[in-house]
Amino acid sequence: MPKKPQMQGAEKLRSEAHIQLRRR
Repeated sequence: MPKKPQMQGAEKLRSEAHIQLRRR
């Protein structure tokens, strides 16, 4: 469950970077 909106944004950015790194 999202507690802070800022944390959610950072998690989404990290998730995207992780997927790109894994896809490479």
